[in-house]
Amino acid sequence: MAESGTVAITFIRHGESEDNLRPIWAGWRDTPLSELGTKQVKALGSSLSSTRFDIILSSTLRRAYMTAKAVQEAQHEPKPEILTSLLLREQTRGIAEGHPWITEPRLGLSLEEHYAQGLFPIHHERWQKFPGGESLEDLELRANKAVKEVILPHALTLSKVRKPKTHIAVASHGLLIAEMIPALLKLDPTSSEPHTTYRGMLNSAWARVTVEIVGGHDRDERWPDMRVRVTDFNSHAHLNSIVPLSTGSEKRDSVQTFAGDEEDSIAIQAEQKVN
Repeated sequence: MAESGTVAITFIRHGESEDNLRPIWAGWRDTPLSELGTKQVKALGSSLSSTRFDIILSSTLRRAYMTAKAVQEAQHEPKPEILTSLLLREQTRGIAEGHPWITEPRLGLSLEEHYAQGLFPIHHERWQKFPGGESLEDLELRANKAVKEVILPHALTLSKVRKPKTHIAVASHGLLIAEMIPALLKLDPTSSEPHTTYRGMLNSAWARVTVEIVGGHDRDERWPDMRVRVTDFNSHAHLNSIVPLSTGSEKRDSVQTFAGDEEDSIAIQAEQKVN
C-alpha cells in the first residue's frame, strides 16, 4: 500500500548532567541533571514550545528523561506522551563507568594493568571497548535497531493518522544521536550524507531530520520509500539566555561525548572555547 506524508524527527541531547561535571566515564550511570543542566532544558522547552510534538521518545536514563519532561511541560495542551526505550540509552562503558578517563595509556602498562589500577584510556578506534561495554561499532548496530524498532514504527503509525505532517522528539545522548542520524540517512537510497559526522552536539542542543514518505516500499517491503534530509544540527540558540556556571565542564564533557575521534574532539573543544 502506498503511503505519503512528512515526518520531522527532532533529536535532543540531554542537558548537562552531574557526571558531566566530573572527569569520569558516564555511559549508563543514571545521574540527574546538574543545576546548569536544569536551566538548559527549561530554556530548551521554552524555545520549542511553539513546535508541536505528537510524541516524545526518551532514553530511560534520568538526564535524558528529565530533558524530555522539560520539553513536554512547555508544550501546549494536550501535551504529548513520553515513551521510554532502553535502546535510546547512551553507549555503555562497562567496567570503566564511574572511573576517571585518561587521554593516553601509560607507558609500560598492559590494558589489564591499567584497569586494575582504575585507569581507563580514551579509545580512538571504533572497534575498541572496555570489558562489559560497547564499542562504537556496537553502538552503530544499536542505533540501527533503535531507528527501525522504536522511531520509525511510531513515525509511520502517526503519519497515517496525522497526515500530512508528523513531528517526533527524541531525547537521547550525544554519541547515540551521532549514530542514529546516519542510520536514518542510509534508508534513503538517494542520500549522499550517510557518512557525514554528526558529533559535536552541546548539552540540550537539538538536530532535526525530515523524512518524506513518497510511497511504495523498499525491496524487503518493510519500509516505504523515503527521502531523508538533515535540516538542523546542534541548534542551541536557547543557551544564549543562560549565564553559565563556572564549572569548567565543557572540556570534560567534550572528552566523554566525542572520544573515539581525536581530531573531532580537538576541533570541538576549540569551537567551545570560541563560542
